[in-house]
Amino acid sequence: MLNLNISSLPMQQVLHDLAVGLNTEVTQICNCYTVRLPERVGSGFVQGVQFPFGFALLNYQCLFYQDTVIRFDLDQVHPMKFLHCFDGHFTHCFAQSNNTHEVDRFQNIGVASKRTQGHVLHFPAKVNTGICSVEMDRAKFQQKTACLANMESSALTEALVDAQAHRQFYRKGNYSVQVSEIIQLIKAVEFRDLASGLYLEGKSYEILSLYWQQFSDLLATKLDYPNISKIEYDHLREITTFIAENIRTGPTLGKVEQALRLKEKYVQKLFKKALNTTFAQYLKEYRLKKSAELLQTSDLNVSQIVYALGLSNRSYFTKIFKEKFGITPTDYKAEP
Repeated sequence: MLNLNISSLPMQQVLHDLAVGLNTEVTQICNCYTVRLPERVGSGFVQGVQFPFGFALLNYQCLFYQDTVIRFDLDQVHPMKFLHCFDGHFTHCFAQSNNTHEVDRFQNIGVASKRTQGHVLHFPAKVNTGICSVEMDRAKFQQKTACLANMESSALTEALVDAQAHRQFYRKGNYSVQVSEIIQLIKAVEFRDLASGLYLEGKSYEILSLYWQQFSDLLATKLDYPNISKIEYDHLREITTFIAENIRTGPTLGKVEQALRLKEKYVQKLFKKALNTTFAQYLKEYRLKKSAELLQTSDLNVSQIVYALGLSNRSYFTKIFKEKFGITPTDYKAEP
């Protein structure tokens, strides 16, 4: 068993303590800190980005050769955290507690410890484990959220504004397609300049917003279990992957049923349940998002992009693009 102890904050010190435990170094670019696992320990890295107002992103992409425990043992109030497992699985527990929380791939949890009680993360041996944690120093974060937080009354808000950590908070959330998609975008970004830093901060707040809505809904309805099952989540991932991989040929409900053996009626209900949208609307939004990306990053002209996205009517594409972005595709591409 490999034991790693984190005994200080903020993010810079978290990664410093981790590097000391691994007998390695921290690399720093402005407010981004990265520790790569030594080859004798495993592979992968842990990266932390500190944003203003005590807000932070901590990203684990690790494979340890032996069972590994990271203990956050601070003599101060710990941040409130939302953790999403995007690869493998892990367990969480509060320090001095035998009550462990199993977190599987694509699940997430919200945690806030009591007083100076810490957190313990267990990484199983020889398992690629990915965790994305958005974290808030509650005293500092109140400078940003105090007014809006005072307009709400829930266990979630109480945990956020509990700067002295009088109470413990734990909740397991739903499987979340939206959060997983954002994390995939974050994983593809290298922190190297102002644009990438602003992008990561924006996406981190987007994740927090989705978590906040999801956990608020769960607490309001007093659900004891996620409203999307693991198999439903897996089906949704299969469908969205199928759409992305077959966008040029024009994915339809019929093609999804034929390729994935999922009934059209079931797919429609699943999109409504998981994403609060229809299959057709999701497909439209995906094409628009992809077209904006291609217009900015490729040498394809508008007609070629229309073809690449499985559309046959350029006039229709121009119409829906302008409705979405307030500008024509041609003008969008011409922007610096």
